[in-house]
Amino acid sequence: MFKTKTGSTLLASSLLLSGLAVADTQDFQGFYAQLGAGYESIKPVHAESTLTINGADIPVSTTSKSADGAISVISAGWFQALNNRYLLGVGIDFAPFHGPSGTMAVSTQGALPNQNNLVNDYGYKKKSSYNIYVAPAIVVGDAGLAYAKLGYASTKVTKYDSVDYNFGDLSVGLGYRQNFDGGWYGFAEINYADHGNQTETETSLNPAAQGRTLTATATNALETFNLVAGIGVKF
Repeated sequence: MFKTKTGSTLLASSLLLSGLAVADTQDFQGFYAQLGAGYESIKPVHAESTLTINGADIPVSTTSKSADGAISVISAGWFQALNNRYLLGVGIDFAPFHGPSGTMAVSTQGALPNQNNLVNDYGYKKKSSYNIYVAPAIVVGDAGLAYAKLGYASTKVTKYDSVDYNFGDLSVGLGYRQNFDGGWYGFAEINYADHGNQTETETSLNPAAQGRTLTATATNALETFNLVAGIGVKF
């Protein structure tokens, strides 16, 4: 009877422990490469605009429309085990393809002398972006990895398909990775970047302003958000 109870106890303990199995950090340690695709939103954030005609300031207003569309991302990096539960990774995301397009409009708030308001509409388009980050991570269950991302993101935007601007600043993200056989895994991420300001100044002799010299200055920032899922392999 004692042997039977002992055997039953050992069996129950074994089943309980197997149900609480946790992945080994060695399953995630090493170099990885992955390919993802998903949705991206790019939002210009207008900070300030000024218009000066022959030294006189003219009040202006600015409106913008977000650019929403598809994104493809190539990533590579390394995860290093810290102990049997936690890892620390470094990586880079690169989106080499042209992204969605949007529009901005700048207009004078009051009529200029002897003429109607000036309105300047222009289109913008994302050309490419990259994100360099560190990623603290924790194993989840018997084959999962949850991680956060903190880094520096840079996005190149073109105006009129001719003038390029580079926005760069802090980026954050959250992700989950599920291991399959043979080093392959699936992943899903959400990323956000709040890019710093860019100031643009243009001076021209504009016929629309009856030969007056116009100096326009605009300061804009950029916010980007994306949801990405895909597959990867650990070497």
